[in-house]
Amino acid sequence: MWKGIVLAIGLLAIMEGLSWYALGLNKVDEEVKEKAPVKETVKEEPQTELPTPTSEKTPEPEVTTSEESQEDTSGMGSASSSDYPKITTEVVNGRTERTIHMGVRKWVWEPSTLRVRQGELVRLVIHNADVRHPLVIPDLGIEADVPPEGAVVEFEAKKKGSFHFLCGTYCGVGHAEMQGTLIVE
Repeated sequence: MWKGIVLAIGLLAIMEGLSWYALGLNKVDEEVKEKAPVKETVKEEPQTELPTPTSEKTPEPEVTTSEESQEDTSGMGSASSSDYPKITTEVVNGRTERTIHMGVRKWVWEPSTLRVRQGELVRLVIHNADVRHPLVIPDLGIEADVPPEGAVVEFEAKKKGSFHFLCGTYCGVGHAEMQGTLIVE
């Protein structure tokens, strides 16, 4: 019995020693790499003739920006829509682009009511707090994956009306109530 215990302790001591030895070798390798001269290679690109400038100038896009406040209609508790950047609208080359930051987590979209105007490019910057929650707006044919890292979803609000959006993947007991409304005016 004693021989078995002594043998097991000896084996553990040898394994511990090998671990420390390997760690020491690793540190020596890192020190050698730090002291070794670094050779930089420069890849030469073949010379190509640049196009000659013409007298035509590309027009700069016309951009007008405005901000709106977001209303908290979600009841999300400590996180509120004031935690996200304000809604911005930009007019780029005559087209309005509306950017809305929204949050999603188990069983809540925030804000749960979105208002946009017909013809706008809608850009939803979705901040995800937990698991995958695909955004689905069935009546508009929109289905976009929203992984835990978040996502940006863009679409054109082509028709007026009130459209329900929901989570496209079962995410727990409150999944059925995880809905919101997009109002296109």
